[in-house]
Amino acid sequence: MIKNFVVWISFIFMVSMNALANILPINGMNTGEISGFYPNYFVPAGYTFSIWGIIYLLLTTYAIAFGFYTSKKSENELLRNFLLGNFKPFVETCWLNGIWIICWHYLNMEASLLVMFFLFKVLFSMFMKGANISSTLNKKQQLLVLTPISVYFGWISVATIANITAALVKYQFNPGETIAVFFSAVLILVAGLLGGLLSFKYKAYGYAFSIIWALAGVWVAQHNVSSMLYASPLASMGIVYTGVIAGSLKKKPIKA
Repeated sequence: MIKNFVVWISFIFMVSMNALANILPINGMNTGEISGFYPNYFVPAGYTFSIWGIIYLLLTTYAIAFGFYTSKKSENELLRNFLLGNFKPFVETCWLNGIWIICWHYLNMEASLLVMFFLFKVLFSMFMKGANISSTLNKKQQLLVLTPISVYFGWISVATIANITAALVKYQFNPGETIAVFFSAVLILVAGLLGGLLSFKYKAYGYAFSIIWALAGVWVAQHNVSSMLYASPLASMGIVYTGVIAGSLKKKPIKA
């Protein structure tokens, strides 16, 4: 099936670009080193980026599930239509991810931010489509098809905020340390509120996992800076966790 082939080619391109970014590395710098060019109070601890290993593993299961469920018309027609409808968006996310790597490594902040916005938009659309069919899928189908998108979208939600913050640093947005700390604390709370809301409304536990993981990384890296950066990640993680608990008590997620 040609679509299955395109899905795998696109996925391999994305993984290859991210691997080459650190193996070569592209433009002589690995991805983490470039983040160091734009120091700010939203940058998480280095270990946090290991979540990409989980994301790639989950997206591998998504690619496998795509081939399996789209080839079986009688398996679950709604799921099959969902995957076929997300064929183009999934392929777009793969190529956007790889293109972002190129823009980021060549220090083109404007292009990287534009690509990140498009990536966020496409993943948001896929996430919302998944929310509409989640109640019709069994646990295995949700894990194979919805969880990869949920975890990926959660991480990109935080990465988009980080990309915006890095862009402000590049353009020498320097309001002073007090305001910079406050600004970062607000962004951390925004991430927490977003994670809590989606976790509650759509039972998006994969999304919540990514947000909590990222916020924990921010806390580890920044909690010694000020009491505000000590408290805001913890409060935001509490908000997300509350959303998870409250969502789990609902009989079924709300449709988008």
